[in-house]
Amino acid sequence: AAAKPVARAEDDKVEETTTVLAALQRHLEQGPGRAAQLHQLRRYTAAMKALLAGGGGGGKGEAKPDSVPSLAVYLEKEGCPANAKRFFRLRLEETLRANLEGKRVLEFPTLHVAVLPEDAAAFPEPEVHGEGA
Repeated sequence: AAAKPVARAEDDKVEETTTVLAALQRHLEQGPGRAAQLHQLRRYTAAMKALLAGGGGGGKGEAKPDSVPSLAVYLEKEGCPANAKRFFRLRLEETLRANLEGKRVLEFPTLHVAVLPEDAAAFPEPEVHGEGA
């Protein structure tokens, strides 16, 4: 089952040289008038704090304790049937350009943020041989 969105945030423009982590941090940082939204996003802000403290392992395949939440960012794979959606997991430390290279992307892509391990089932990944499709 797809993850139910907690909140929606949009950027008018993000430079392709921006890392996924830097783009995500902008939406999870404290600021005037943001208390209510950050309260809704507390699972994500807690995972971001763990990641920045070195315990949240945002990279794929990193070993980490199960008790430490991890953030993951996914891009929906284009061309999949609605009942069999697949998602590319983006590398947080890589730029948007590096993450999107070789993938079919619509003009305004939607990136989905998940807290792992609890949200993992909502974002099934494509078979390795079909990544560029």
